[in-house]
Amino acid sequence: MSPGLARCGVRFTARRCVQFAWERFQQFYLANGDLGVSLDVSRMGFGNGWLAAMEPAAQKAFAAMNGLEKGAIANPDEKRMRAVEGRVEMDEVR
Repeated sequence: MSPGLARCGVRFTARRCVQFAWERFQQFYLANGDLGVSLDVSRMGFGNGWLAAMEPAAQKAFAAMNGLEKGAIANPDEKRMRAVEGRVEMDEVR
């Protein structure tokens, strides 16, 4: 439950709780028609600044995934296999 919604039973009227939930839903609901995906995180328990604070870590993860998709070796010491353009190859240990 989000921090604000947790307070609803104690501090707010039912009308204010509904309004708060609607405002948070509008702020955090994501729909991508091209992908056919929607996501509602409005009732997850994170504060308003959490998403902004996670931005650097998310960008680092996206960059790492992009590198892997282009053929970067994730764990050369483990001799892991990886998919390359639809086929599987062994990574060389350097």
